[in-house]
Amino acid sequence: MTNRMGLCAALGMTGVLAACSGSGNGTMDAGAGRGSGGGFCFGDSCGDAAGSSNSGGFDFGDAGSSSGGVSLSVTSTSEPAMVGGFPPSSGTFYLVVDVTLRNTGASAPLSTSPLLFTLQTNQALDVTSSPAQASGECSDSVSVASGGQDTCSVVFEVPAGQTPSAVVYDDLGARATAPVPAVATPSAACLSFQGDLTSGSQTCLECLDDAEGVLDAGDAACKGAVDAYRGSCQTCATMCVTPSGIGDVCTCELGCDDTQCQTLFQTLVSCLTTTCGAHCP
Repeated sequence: MTNRMGLCAALGMTGVLAACSGSGNGTMDAGAGRGSGGGFCFGDSCGDAAGSSNSGGFDFGDAGSSSGGVSLSVTSTSEPAMVGGFPPSSGTFYLVVDVTLRNTGASAPLSTSPLLFTLQTNQALDVTSSPAQASGECSDSVSVASGGQDTCSVVFEVPAGQTPSAVVYDDLGARATAPVPAVATPSAACLSFQGDLTSGSQTCLECLDDAEGVLDAGDAACKGAVDAYRGSCQTCATMCVTPSGIGDVCTCELGCDDTQCQTLFQTLVSCLTTTCGAHCP
């Protein structure tokens, strides 16, 4: 019987989908997305492991308007499937926003309580922060004195169909606004790779195994890409593919890997899909 997941012997890309952007600020429940060992495997010899993804994020750094000696910028965003082990309520989605709050001259220290942050949408909704807890979350026990800064995460539970546009920080007069860029979407190559993994085709899975070097590394067309990704991004590789979560590997990788690992991952999946195109649906 074919095990439809994979990614173990050479890349170790097994685990439960838990997040699904890249600066590595840590907005999920797991580690920083670095490691070594393991490997992809798509056939019958694969093992399973569970895990939660951390959101890497893309470094945007754009600050909006501010007053009262405070500056705010968004460093990354992600839309995880779960936060703290729990999914969002029906009809909503989680948005985790990594923010950098700077005290540029406010006389009183600025609290980083999540309650002071609000998400605005293009459809004119204001969404308060969610009680869901993410690793690295902003805390009401931390304050930023003049000249200092803090980077932390705020979780919002956003109604479906809404488009986040800005985050607002307001601490009794010290107010700042920063734009929220759109969360990245999976590439065509990754979506094709994802389709191959879930196709159920034994011929396709065997080709993927051969291409990444599970059986014979010497003849593996994508072994170099496998090793490059494995060497830098093992943690995310082990978190994004299981029999239950394999269909979301692309979204999970976007939420877990940083920009460097995203590039390595795209190189790898492009190699695999090109090599096995004739053998996969």
